[in-house]
Amino acid sequence: MTRTTLEPVDPRARGYFVEPYSDVARPEPLLRLRGMAPAGQLWSTPADLARWAAFLADPDPGVLDPDSLAEARHPQVIADLEGWTLAWGLGLMLYRKGERILHGHAGGMPGFVSSVMAYDKDGEHAGVAVLANSTAGTDVEGLAADLLTTVLDAGAEEQLWRPSDPPPEAVAGLLGRWWSEGSEYIFSWRQGRLEARAAMAGALRPRPPAVFRQLAADVWTTVSGREEGEELRAVRSPDGTVHRLYWATYPYTRVPEVFGTSPDGAGAR
Repeated sequence: MTRTTLEPVDPRARGYFVEPYSDVARPEPLLRLRGMAPAGQLWSTPADLARWAAFLADPDPGVLDPDSLAEARHPQVIADLEGWTLAWGLGLMLYRKGERILHGHAGGMPGFVSSVMAYDKDGEHAGVAVLANSTAGTDVEGLAADLLTTVLDAGAEEQLWRPSDPPPEAVAGLLGRWWSEGSEYIFSWRQGRLEARAAMAGALRPRPPAVFRQLAADVWTTVSGREEGEELRAVRSPDGTVHRLYWATYPYTRVPEVFGTSPDGAGAR
């Protein structure tokens, strides 16, 4: 980011205020924030902010651990509890657009407004930066969200089916149908990774599957999708077969069971 500075550097855009009832553009004064400078006195360019958006979409692990970025975009405060369209994480603003949650931040100073948004989930990576040199009259956040989702939708391609290698022995016993609290889940091995989908949700409202990464023998972590960040643990019988799963502490069994059934099948206690 070679043109991001604390003070304006020419050549630069001039900021304007556009009259709400006419097309008159009035120059905005260059405001010095002094002690409030950390709240907004940062100058940048479309190229630099696009580079920052690309980093938020696919961070370099040598600069920022992807797990740290995942923590930063975890909702801490939700602006509208009913619709959940806007929230704040740790330093990032979160915007729900359809089934996606975009992360980034908006900004503004007299004569300027801007928005940077990114998306990084389930193999999709994209970022966008929108800048305007007018204080009012431009919905930069709405435009950024529209641009980003348009790019993501255009980049979505139908995946061709290809045969894969057999799943590892440690995974084979997990595959198939499992039940938890009356709901059915299907665990599969796709494209070299363990996945899980809710059977009913997959039919009525398709969503990306939960994807797991193995941590140890019979222990996985959920890297994306449902229960992201939670542990999956397999429990084996004396003969080595998997007879029970615990995912995010919820028990999963091969057949539907009433709530509270003990691991040995003795019934509710």
